[in-house]
Amino acid sequence: MRLIGQRLRIIRYSKDLSVSEVAIQTSINAKAIKQIESGYILPEFFTMTKFSQCYKTPLKELIPEQKIHSKIIWHNIGTILFSLLTLITITFSSFDISTILFPLLTFELIYNNYKIHKVLNSMKIVDPNINFLEKWMPTRLMKVLAYIFIISYVVLVIFNIIKYFMQFPILTSICLISYTILIYIFIKNKNQRYGINP
Repeated sequence: MRLIGQRLRIIRYSKDLSVSEVAIQTSINAKAIKQIESGYILPEFFTMTKFSQCYKTPLKELIPEQKIHSKIIWHNIGTILFSLLTLITITFSSFDISTILFPLLTFELIYNNYKIHKVLNSMKIVDPNINFLEKWMPTRLMKVLAYIFIISYVVLVIFNIIKYFMQFPILTSICLISYTILIYIFIKNKNQRYGINP
């Protein structure tokens, strides 16, 4: 944790930038930058991409490539497992708070995964999960399986929304309107926070 912070501080000094200048360029709080450089906070992946853009330094120089790969692996595994848990929960449970929160959390994980892969592609970093899977199956089959998973997930979520709408029409309508508003706010805030175009 401290090594990343020390590396960021050394690069900032070499670029002759003050903490306040970096804060303005990255839209990261100056206090948070000091805590990251001191090793008190481990920065998120997207925060590191902002430092990378600000310092005009490849992400691989800020974070060891092994750490990038392990973060991607665990993020992908977590996204898949949480998506499956969400499907099981909304399919087999009654209408309660978990059926409202789980899809929102799953959406955030999938959206973050999409943004991570967008950043990785722009930096020409290969996803280690795809690299591993390519050894065992053709790329087309892998894409077909991914699309089948996404389509079945969307179909099951829509099926459950219809099921809940039949049972609780007013409550389901309120939840759908709330989802739409929250997802819009979430995407807008994430894009402003990370400086990434949708």
